[in-house]
Amino acid sequence: MAQNPKDAKACGALAAFYNKPLWDEAGAVWVEGTSTGLRRAKFDKAVATLGQCAQIDPSSPNGYYTLAMFYWDKAYRDPLLGDKEKEEFADKGIEAVNAALQAQPDHVGSIVAKGLLYRVKALLAKSPSERKRYLDQAILLQKQATDLNKEQKAAAAAGAATEVPPEAGATGK
Repeated sequence: MAQNPKDAKACGALAAFYNKPLWDEAGAVWVEGTSTGLRRAKFDKAVATLGQCAQIDPSSPNGYYTLAMFYWDKAYRDPLLGDKEKEEFADKGIEAVNAALQAQPDHVGSIVAKGLLYRVKALLAKSPSERKRYLDQAILLQKQATDLNKEQKAAAAAGAATEVPPEAGATGK
């Protein structure tokens, strides 16, 4: 990324690299036979890198969407996190996905991601009313994404149907 800081693909690859459990507790590369303890990922570096990736093209939802999905994955799947950390990651994910939706309000993946993040918040909610509020929001977003996806597919099919096929036998002979 240092050689080409505007390459979003390289930026994303670097973030994915940091998110792999390749390091020991001290942050050094984990080496079989010499390292002790569990392998760890550098999640903080991964999301910091993704934040930079999103800034490469802030008019695109893709960088923010990817950042949101990293936060969702961490909050939903990491068994070592406490509820407070999970909630913080869910909130950061919602913040990132809101940026994606600001860039492109009809980005289906971002709408789905926001629903998933609200489901994490529902799992962590202390009161039944709070849990219901988050689940209702997640269900609403799921319906919105499904409807939007159908509309986009129908529009794409309609666009394909209106294209004029090349004339049969028009080979220039």
